[in-house]
Amino acid sequence: MRSFHSLLLVVLALSDARAQLFMRAYAPLGATFDPPNYYAGSFAAALVPSGHVLTIGDGSVIATDEEGIPQSCYKLRRTSTLNSDGLLLTKAEADGAHVFYYATLGSDTMAVVKSDGGGSIVWQAGLLGANTGEQLLPTGDGGCMLLYRIGNAGSQRAAMVRYSVSGAVLWHKAYRIAGNNANFIARGLAHTADGGYLLSGSYKAASVTKAFVCRLSANGTVSWAREIGPGNNNYDEALTATELPNGNIRVALSLPQENIYLGMVDLGATGNFVSSWGYQGATFTVGSIRFTSDGSAYCTGGNGAQVFKLAPDGTTVF
Repeated sequence: MRSFHSLLLVVLALSDARAQLFMRAYAPLGATFDPPNYYAGSFAAALVPSGHVLTIGDGSVIATDEEGIPQSCYKLRRTSTLNSDGLLLTKAEADGAHVFYYATLGSDTMAVVKSDGGGSIVWQAGLLGANTGEQLLPTGDGGCMLLYRIGNAGSQRAAMVRYSVSGAVLWHKAYRIAGNNANFIARGLAHTADGGYLLSGSYKAASVTKAFVCRLSANGTVSWAREIGPGNNNYDEALTATELPNGNIRVALSLPQENIYLGMVDLGATGNFVSSWGYQGATFTVGSIRFTSDGSAYCTGGNGAQVFKLAPDGTTVF
């Protein structure tokens, strides 16, 4: 990583120890199941104490046990009538037995839904004027954060809304670089030990797209922001970040350099550069990546369905 700069931002307004040892296919309710010729695609999955929940594109949710065997199915709908349209549930995150869902209701409307882990809705909150949801993050107090985009193509901005345990909006903010109205898009949101957050993604300035990471306080105020990487012909992007047990911050980058498909950058607690390294392979690409509390990472991608595990020191486990 050859370039590392500070940014001036302005505010506008699988860690569970259970081994995943199964692979199953599921069919929607009422369908004839005949593998391998038929399957139902799932947008998201969440790990709950009783097993897992999987979301299907029409708003259906499948609850399974720890071995992946379906236990119940239900459908979240826009109204209580049986023939109403389902919700497009593309993200799901668990907080104990409760599950948060992200749903799209149209080109300019999104919703966050909190369920009891089954078919009962605890609360739902709509959000107008937004166009793309990026991540849900439970806050541990019964509420959650939603990271999303606002704005038109070419001038989109990262935005966040903080919901309380009852679904009330505690605060709502958007971010951009001072003096720059081009894209500033965040892909990743993570907690820090002091109650704040890490925001990571990519931004565009002077026709060049580069990766960034910034540290936020508990109320969303920017503590510091850093640009990471040389740009790599507008391909690089910060996928996510995590705070390590020693207080450093690790940022995962997509395509930081030519033929380096995944890069890692360690920063100090105040954003100073510590170290960097990368991974490459003939069929290696990055679909998604998740950090665990000790700094290990699970990465999906590759030529087909593949999962890679990285140890806290960056070495490849499998």
